[in-house]
Amino acid sequence: MKPKRNMWIGGLGGCLLAAGLLLQSKSHADRAEPPGMAMPRNSLTATAWFALTGDQLGFRIKLDSDGTGLFAFQDLKSPVHLYSVKKWSINSTNLVIELKGLGDASPLRVEGVTSYSALTLKVSQEGWSRTLRMVNESEFEERLGPLRFTMRHVQKN
Repeated sequence: MKPKRNMWIGGLGGCLLAAGLLLQSKSHADRAEPPGMAMPRNSLTATAWFALTGDQLGFRIKLDSDGTGLFAFQDLKSPVHLYSVKKWSINSTNLVIELKGLGDASPLRVEGVTSYSALTLKVSQEGWSRTLRMVNESEFEERLGPLRFTMRHVQKN
């Protein structure tokens, strides 16, 4: 029995579709980032970030686009500990930070991981360590704005 022409064309179409999908998946696999998402860049990370912990510690880092910045943390019962970010850079997704204590600030180690629009810092000093999910201050303010507006509108009525 001779195969029908339509079956042969359908089989060829299926092979071409499979080859196209294979090529497309290969091109996406070769990328260092998922399709449609950019890996961290200095310009995305260069902003102010903050975190609050359950044990009443507050942390803030301001990273400037020139590779410098400031880092501070505070316990509610103590003064602010301030550090100069002498240099920061991103190596793949690792945030490398070089700090210098200002005033009587004790030595502190800060290292981070950044991906897309997230920043996680590991902050450690002799006797303690914290892993922090940092929040982008400007993004937080943008999200907080509509909430404030809606609540004010309801209170007026």
